[in-house]
Amino acid sequence: MNKILLSVLILFLIGLSQAGKAQKAVVGKIKTEIVIPLSVEETESLDFGKLIYIEGGRVTVSPRGERLTTGSLRGFNNDYFGTGRFLITGSPNYMVTVTLPQGTSKLHSTTVSQELTVTDFTTDLPPGGEMIPQANGKLSVAIGATLYIGNQLTNIAGVYYGNYEVVFAYN
Repeated sequence: MNKILLSVLILFLIGLSQAGKAQKAVVGKIKTEIVIPLSVEETESLDFGKLIYIEGGRVTVSPRGERLTTGSLRGFNNDYFGTGRFLITGSPNYMVTVTLPQGTSKLHSTTVSQELTVTDFTTDLPPGGEMIPQANGKLSVAIGATLYIGNQLTNIAGVYYGNYEVVFAYN
């Protein structure tokens, strides 16, 4: 019995001496990177231009700056229309994405209580976003959309204004 007790005690002491070797202190590293916050400036308003109509229809301005009308809508040939343009400034080589309006935006008449509907916002940013260029830290983004116009009774002639919200973020 004494031999067993002595053997257990020796194994216990060997285990204690090995326990000190089972621990090792390590120094970990800490890191962070602070990036330039995004700054966004609207450089051009989304503009569907001057339109003439009888029964209404829709007009689409693409992010590439093309205007397509359907229904009885016609755009003036020498008229200005254009995409909404935004200049994003941020940390170079970081990916930027855009969140477009999902519902409808409204344009309101400046003279009467009538409104037009704008939907189907699109952008020239690829689906996964785009890198801010290293050269200057600036990225230009174009926005297009579709405007719906009713007949001459539901949407009288005049100037209509509205707003839409887009969200730019680092990805």
